[in-house]
Amino acid sequence: MKRFFVLILVGLLTIFLLGCVQKYNKENNNSLKDEPGIIGYIMSKKDGRILVVNPDASGSDDGEYYEAIWFSNAPEDIGVGEKVKVWYSILQESYPAQSEVEHLEVIPSQKPEGANLTEAEALSKALLSLENKPDVLLTVRSIEYDQDFNIWNIQLKDVYGGELVTITVDDSDQTAFSSLGGIRLGDSFEDVIKILGKEYKKVDRIDYSGSIGEDMIVLEFSKGIEVILGKESNKVIMVVSHSPDFETDLGVNVGDRAKVVFEKYKPRFAEVKSRHGDETLTGWFHLGNEQVMVFDFNKADQVRTNENVIPDSTVQEIVLAYWKHFD
Repeated sequence: MKRFFVLILVGLLTIFLLGCVQKYNKENNNSLKDEPGIIGYIMSKKDGRILVVNPDASGSDDGEYYEAIWFSNAPEDIGVGEKVKVWYSILQESYPAQSEVEHLEVIPSQKPEGANLTEAEALSKALLSLENKPDVLLTVRSIEYDQDFNIWNIQLKDVYGGELVTITVDDSDQTAFSSLGGIRLGDSFEDVIKILGKEYKKVDRIDYSGSIGEDMIVLEFSKGIEVILGKESNKVIMVVSHSPDFETDLGVNVGDRAKVVFEKYKPRFAEVKSRHGDETLTGWFHLGNEQVMVFDFNKADQVRTNENVIPDSTVQEIVLAYWKHFD
């Protein structure tokens, strides 16, 4: 009988210890999953993938090594310049490596006192200026805002060559970067004539709906672009291009494919949501300060909202305007 109780006691002790081990393993595995696989900046975005590069180097026999991974399955609403935490499992060895996003968190970007841009927006503009160097792999060394001169000094490092690159970004109002055919919203009549010339037809337009707040003057240029100004303010409130001769500040013009539009605009700007629901207006982008850029892929339907857009859809009209002027 005594031996029987001893066996029971040993069995219970074994079960207890096994449970402790299983609990430890479970907690240990969960703690590992709590840590992201990489923390870094999104340095590029193309074909639905994002390139995340860790700004902190690790030592190796060959010198400094910067972890860099191309991720598929990335959220569409994140852009170049954002700092993120990414969780992943399987890693395909290459450099940069390749993997798939299991979970991603955006680290909130700071906006220094007096600045118009956030750190992410400033970095995005710096990287945009280097788009003609697609084979260079860059990592961030520093991002600093100089309030005295209203500029950002962004230092990047070429991972392959080791060279340091310093980019200066103007922190002026974001709308200064948004233009169509060289014309910006808020430009004067004189500014328009200086850029587009004097070959235009002038048409008066009454603000019957009251949505604009003033009557308008429409300048119809024979080159294929219209500029609409407020009659009282004498300031540009809308620009409409029908011609491939006039491009946006990001280099998109009539005749370009939807794929080109989305590759250049989606990483940097959020798509507009309809005022009448949660529907995303494909091809409409918020530029900041209530400005929108609209790419119309089907003028024949006589509405600027787009349906059934595919990568090869062609831009037929581009509009730069204030969001408040659309119903």
